[in-house]
Amino acid sequence: MKINIKKYLVKKNTKISTVIKMLQDNPIKLIVVVTDNDKLIGSITDGDLRRGMLDGYNLKDKCSFIMNTAPSYAYANDKDKINDILNKKKNIPIIVDNKNIVISLYLDGLSSSKTIKTNKVVIMAGGRGERLMPLTKDIPKPLLAIKDKPIIKHIIEAFLKNGFEDIIISVGYKSEKLIEYFEKDKSMSKYVTFIKEDKPLNTAGALSLIPKNKLTEPVIIKNGDIITNVNYNDLLNFHNTHDKPITICATEYQVAIPFGSITTKDGVISNIVEKPIIKHHVNAGIYIINPEAIKKNTSISMIDLISDYINSGNVVAYPLHESWIDIGSPEDFKRAQKKDYNNE
Repeated sequence: MKINIKKYLVKKNTKISTVIKMLQDNPIKLIVVVTDNDKLIGSITDGDLRRGMLDGYNLKDKCSFIMNTAPSYAYANDKDKINDILNKKKNIPIIVDNKNIVISLYLDGLSSSKTIKTNKVVIMAGGRGERLMPLTKDIPKPLLAIKDKPIIKHIIEAFLKNGFEDIIISVGYKSEKLIEYFEKDKSMSKYVTFIKEDKPLNTAGALSLIPKNKLTEPVIIKNGDIITNVNYNDLLNFHNTHDKPITICATEYQVAIPFGSITTKDGVISNIVEKPIIKHHVNAGIYIINPEAIKKNTSISMIDLISDYINSGNVVAYPLHESWIDIGSPEDFKRAQKKDYNNE
């Protein structure tokens, strides 16, 4: 694979928003930070970016704030160093000359072809969608059409694009409609199986219906009313490198306060901000859970399951910068119709 190295180079004052776009657009997910004469000073991966978001950096901040200041690099003829980086650090070596000027990325052995994953994907599609009534009076929410395509098809196509082909749909309300849809759509049906509760098991209890001997790898779980262009391979890699049984995707949510916000100390006003916007990270409805964390034959909500592990420090957040929409209300449904899903 030949690359134009210039497409992977940024200066330290480049905005984080620019780096995000480069990581999305370039086939190799590594950005190299250089001086004005292209000398190596740092590198940025998707993991560096998301750690920076958790630390509070925003899209307008300089990329130097989040870069790895000890990047993996080698000279072109230093095969031992290159192999050490590939085998021990599992990184892509940055190739420099004797003046530390970046000349290439080492790509031998890398493949751009899609790898089929064996991890199971569970899509939670059993809810009644009561906030979307009367739209969901006769059909389940995942079959509502966004841009002439059902929500569930948007979701499954995104997983297939990332190489995940073992997809389980947990059904409940109007389940026969969902099953009938996939019986007719042969392009999708070969990737899909269904689980249905004989009695209500709550949002996480449905996972207990998957035979235990078939749960050997982390499971990706996604609410059936969310459309996003998150890269599920990057998400799985993030989970696998953090040695925690549960990963939760988190997206930024802004709350606008329509009044002046006052800060006081001992009754004395120390600051006043007119109509501030408060930012929070909220649960994005996408999870990765290791098999040992899935409770068997138990009625339990996802929040209760996760809370047990949060209390022991065993849950990590994966902050999203990708597009994300939760289609939970008529207003959200209308807003979703206006989005561009060409890259979903």
